[in-house]
Amino acid sequence: MRSLEALQATAGFSHDQAMAFFERSLTTQATMLGLNDIFWISGVIFIVIIPLIWFTKPAKGGNAAAAAAAH
Repeated sequence: MRSLEALQATAGFSHDQAMAFFERSLTTQATMLGLNDIFWISGVIFIVIIPLIWFTKPAKGGNAAAAAAAH
């Protein structure tokens, strides 16, 4: 409530303008925290998936010349 009163006093906002400014600020901060969570979850998933490299094996009995030509 104090921040709304401060916005009204210093910036000359009306009550509705101060509420809209406060809501916009709150939404921006919540969006940033959500993106932060997505970043960390993606990083954890990436780290968890890395060991799959050692569990996957190339196809056996494949033609080496065909495999070299595919690259």
